[in-house]
Amino acid sequence: MPRFKPGQSGNPAGRRKGSINRQLAALREVSDKVLPLVTKKALAGDFDAQKLILERALPRMKALSPPEAFSLPEGDLLSQVQAVLRQVAAGELSPTVAAEVASVAASIARVKEVDIQARQPQMTQADCERFARERLAELRARRKAEEEEAKKREDEEDGGINVDIE
Repeated sequence: MPRFKPGQSGNPAGRRKGSINRQLAALREVSDKVLPLVTKKALAGDFDAQKLILERALPRMKALSPPEAFSLPEGDLLSQVQAVLRQVAAGELSPTVAAEVASVAASIARVKEVDIQARQPQMTQADCERFARERLAELRARRKAEEEEAKKREDEEDGGINVDIE
């Protein structure tokens, strides 16, 4: 039997502001004791202690490329990405910037695709069945035309002579 009714919280007021869990309080207490010891070792030349402090205290540095000016032609995303690749090949643009531009172009393409799908009306079951019948008829007609074409070529290769051997 559930302790709470569905949709109701067991603590409607929520957690008190400023409260911390026991695990975080214990971690802070331990770190207050350990941090001075690690700092002392690091200052004494302990490489591991220095590494620990630097890894935890400073954020990882990311390579930043300086801003580069480039031009994009009017048109679709494919032609724009191709123009960026030509600029990389010509040495006018760094590969890093080109990769970022391509990534942004891919994101734009996905957004456009979702937008197009959202704007298209959904097909009903009858629409799907009609589409399938039409497509099947097209495929059958194409297959028949291909078979007739193949037979015509065979006849031409035989010199137009049809001989039945029994």
